[in-house]
Amino acid sequence: MDDEHESASGPTTPDDLRMPPRNPLQTPAIWLLGLAVGSLGMFVASPPGLIARIPASVESGGLGIFDSVVDICVLTQLVCGNLAIIVGAVCMLRLRSRAMCWIAAIVSVLPMCSAFFVVGIPFGIWAIVVLCRDDTRARFR
Repeated sequence: MDDEHESASGPTTPDDLRMPPRNPLQTPAIWLLGLAVGSLGMFVASPPGLIARIPASVESGGLGIFDSVVDICVLTQLVCGNLAIIVGAVCMLRLRSRAMCWIAAIVSVLPMCSAFFVVGIPFGIWAIVVLCRDDTRARFR
């Protein structure tokens, strides 16, 4: 027998040399990751917007304090939502923590949790559909 084409389990065939199956969550995960990083980057890169307005509204008195509380709540919600999407998208890519993947997919569908929710909704729904499949469930460690 030819030693070059034989392994411990027998002769190798082209089927044995195939790549592992592709991660079905890869495409929605990459899109969700990009959208969440872009959304966070938008908030970090634009301090004259929402963040810089908070101290000015507190100094103005009256309803300014209420406005600043609302601004802080909205900003916190957006930052936490995008961080959850980032962590969940990384879990989707690594096929780990199915619960975190579900959280990321659901949060990406909520309009109030991302600046780019219009684009995030279809990819969040896509991730939810793929997460519901039995073959995807079996891939998680």
